Amino acid sequence: MDARSVAQGRDPQLERAVQEALDAVARAALPEVEIPPYPRPARRR
Repeated sequence: MDARSVAQGRDPQLERAVQEALDAVARAALPEVEIPPYPRPARRR
């Protein structure tokens, strides 16, 4: 970290790490979720 960034209250290493994490999340494929079939709603007796 350089003194100028610290004086401005910035952390370039943390900012880069957050950007890398956000990029990884954006590239990750969402899993396919299969909703199980329910023959009828549950009833209370």
